[in-house]
Amino acid sequence: MRRHALLLAPLVAVPLAAIGCGNTARQEAAVPGTAASASATATTGADGVQEVVVGTTDKFRFGPATVHAHTGRLRIVLIDDGNYPHNIAFSSLHATSATVSGTPGQQRKVLTVTFASPGTYDFVCTYHSSAGMKGRVVVS
Repeated sequence: MRRHALLLAPLVAVPLAAIGCGNTARQEAAVPGTAASASATATTGADGVQEVVVGTTDKFRFGPATVHAHTGRLRIVLIDDGNYPHNIAFSSLHATSATVSGTPGQQRKVLTVTFASPGTYDFVCTYHSSAGMKGRVVVS
């Protein structure tokens, strides 16, 4: 009986490992702005305000890391499906979002900022900027 169990172990372990790998890939792909989208262009919402979704990851990166927008108001929807808390802060605009986390009910926060003139506006996660969690909004 023990020999049969040893022979069956690889038949069970290989499909389970494949399922585990598949789930990880799906989770990563579900986070807006992972490696698949390094930049995005803001769209105009029904209320006339530009909007973009920025995801955060447990790899301490924003996705997208570069956002293209026009002068005026930009609503940033910050989403976190991971385990670490994140925020988005524009030091030049003195604006910081509320903290998002993977905790149910705290996975999405909104920050609206106004860009009065064209230029490049850098943003960071104040918790993880030293780990390289940085981005920018290019305003035209």
